[in-house]
Amino acid sequence: LAIKVKPNRPEAYVNRGLVKYKLNDRQAAIADYDLAIKANPNYRLAYNNRGWAKADLDDNKGALADFDRAVQIDPNSYLSYFNRANIRRKLNDDRGALEDTILGNGVKLDNQVQIAHNCVIGDHTVVAGCAGIAGSTIIGKNCMIAGAAMLLGHLSIPDGTVISAGSLVSDNITKPGRYTGVFPTVEHRAWQKMAVRVRKLSRD
Repeated sequence: LAIKVKPNRPEAYVNRGLVKYKLNDRQAAIADYDLAIKANPNYRLAYNNRGWAKADLDDNKGALADFDRAVQIDPNSYLSYFNRANIRRKLNDDRGALEDTILGNGVKLDNQVQIAHNCVIGDHTVVAGCAGIAGSTIIGKNCMIAGAAMLLGHLSIPDGTVISAGSLVSDNITKPGRYTGVFPTVEHRAWQKMAVRVRKLSRD
């Protein structure tokens, strides 16, 4: 209906393409993204979405071309760099994937911070010493990653999140706040007993 009312509105084609994509009809989704791009050749979202549909059909070179175009349209789009790095990695272009690790404006990194390939760190985020960030991790803006915190790969951290020192983040965080994944240091046998109790609690 939206397309019948406004046939030149690219957002309508993108939305319909998303529905078709979720229905696993990649070719039909690509056709709608084509129409969206025809209506607006500078519509970044349409290129990003079409790129993933092409990647699902193993057209990785076509996907890379779409992600390249998305980066050209908006050089500040973290998502476009993230998508392009993933495709470069699939094409065994590790150097190109590493080039797409993005640090936003005002990011501050302490000594001995390890950041892997294909990561995005948002504006004004601070990462303290000895923190480790595994590949394909997206950290939002104005975050604080305390010393020796470890972030596993392929996860996302929202804007304004604080990760306490020494914490292990193994899954996506969806709500901003302060997160701690550290158990206080105790004598080893006492730690073993507490671990058993915690395990029993999780079964109850």
